[in-house]
Amino acid sequence: MTNLKNGECGSAILEFALLLPILASMLVGILSYGLYFGAAHSVQQLAADAARRSVAGSNAAERSSIVHAYVDANATGYFLIRADRLREVSATAIGDGRTRIRIAFDATWLPIFSFAAMVPLPPGTITRDCTILDGEA
Repeated sequence: MTNLKNGECGSAILEFALLLPILASMLVGILSYGLYFGAAHSVQQLAADAARRSVAGSNAAERSSIVHAYVDANATGYFLIRADRLREVSATAIGDGRTRIRIAFDATWLPIFSFAAMVPLPPGTITRDCTILDGEA
């Protein structure tokens, strides 16, 4: 019979039981933020691409129309973006010959928000802006 005081039998399972919740929480956090940053990058890229397209517009109304048409036609081609979750698409003249394109995306449909009890998560709406010089000569 072994001495229980000096025995190491079961110490690995005890360490595993203590560390598993911490490691699982870290893994969920890494995956959650990775998905969120991927969606945020896609929203920023969509805004930048729409802004590049809008340079061809001769006035604010035409630039806004170009932005809306581009986003409507191409939003689903971006990673993690669903067109029905876009909350704001705008092109606003901000003076000095510049236009700001703003896109707001509701990210709460991403599976990461089901882990809100395990890890602190970022806001559910991703808003990104892109400012361009107008194409007027």
